[in-house]
Amino acid sequence: MPNFEYSPYKAVHHLDALKAGNPVSACWLITHRCNQKCEGCYNYKGDDFDPASEPNLRDLKRVALELKDLGVKAISLTGGEPTLHKHFHKFSKFLLDEGFDVGLITNGTTIVDWQPDILSRFKYIRISINAMRPETYEMVCKHNPMMYWERIKHYLSTFKAKGCWLGSSMILRPSVLYDITHFAQWSKDAGFDTCRFGYMIEKPGLFQYTPGQKGVIKEQLASISELSDETFHIYPFLDRMKLSSEKDFSHCYASDLVVVISADLSLYRCGPKQNDPNAMLGNLREQSLGDIWESRGSQDVSHCQVCWANSKNIFMQYLMEPNPKHINFV
Repeated sequence: MPNFEYSPYKAVHHLDALKAGNPVSACWLITHRCNQKCEGCYNYKGDDFDPASEPNLRDLKRVALELKDLGVKAISLTGGEPTLHKHFHKFSKFLLDEGFDVGLITNGTTIVDWQPDILSRFKYIRISINAMRPETYEMVCKHNPMMYWERIKHYLSTFKAKGCWLGSSMILRPSVLYDITHFAQWSKDAGFDTCRFGYMIEKPGLFQYTPGQKGVIKEQLASISELSDETFHIYPFLDRMKLSSEKDFSHCYASDLVVVISADLSLYRCGPKQNDPNAMLGNLREQSLGDIWESRGSQDVSHCQVCWANSKNIFMQYLMEPNPKHINFV
């Protein structure tokens, strides 16, 4: 049975939006607050975090309604740690009551405080597990992992019983490469529907995987493929590890379909460019979403190195081809 949670072909269900350049979903970083200090996190503000920059409930609701007016159907809440926003549960209920599909990307540390009657209505909950050994977890996250994995496994059953789709994810930092098999097996045993792997963004002179590390990653990922079955699926996303400015598409259609909002209500062209001042489109405290979206212009893909939406953009470029050849030879 094929799995389609991360299918690159979802745009086929939104052809009108694709042709019009209208967004279907939003990735919304609602706070920079976080109880972890994960190495390599580009959203962690630390001592630079200004609580006054965090949107209040009124601002959150206003922007959500602007998203709805623009045609957005689904919102992924992320951060920071989104559940630390003081209005997280009230805002989540508001989004659900407004008819949005809602997803959550979280580190899972606050799971004991989650309200099941609200969060079980989410379309998905994805928990980022940054390591599987206490000493490595503390080194990576600067956070005490006491009973972390046990708590998640225990409380997860509540949401599983209510039919919520549950995913786990791990960023493959060099310090956790030998946690891959343990993580995948634990995810399956804990009751997750999927587990996926992400990668550090490679930048020459700053960070790049060594050939040896890439070999370990491929070897470890190959060893866990047999864990996938009808109820559990693994997404390695190995293509996201490549560093290349060469693109097989000329326009970023993915950035047309997804609104990316930061915790200070700034809009960005895409997730990987969040907090890049050169990729900021405007701020929702100063302009309406509609005005910013209409004036955003086209994304110059030649300046993009790592593109998480590479396969999506290749497919969407085909969908937008005015005269595709031999279409009846299926």
